[in-house]
Amino acid sequence: MLIILNSPTWKLKGRWNKLGATVSNQFEDIPPGSPEEFICEHYWGYNRLTDTKAMEYQVEHISWQTAKVKEYVFDADITELYGEEFLPFSFLSQKPYSAFFANGSAISVRIGGEESD
Repeated sequence: MLIILNSPTWKLKGRWNKLGATVSNQFEDIPPGSPEEFICEHYWGYNRLTDTKAMEYQVEHISWQTAKVKEYVFDADITELYGEEFLPFSFLSQKPYSAFFANGSAISVRIGGEESD
């Protein structure tokens, strides 16, 4: 059995964009060492505040399960969404290496201190 996710569409500068997927309804624990583990199971993040300062934050959540994506659609104006500097990374317009759906949960975000060079 498959789950068809509602495909959100949005209009940006006169162009319709779309993101969606058809997903298996068989959810499994994330295998150790997998790309899914790398994406879903890391709990620290960093954000640039200024040219010399960054912020650290911690994300807490229960372990998620994932399901395989059978079909997907990503039809969007990459330049308008992310800027001209993102165009060299044309991977967004190519077939992905992998695609999966995570059955997420509530999360907690803890903000750490500021760090500078």
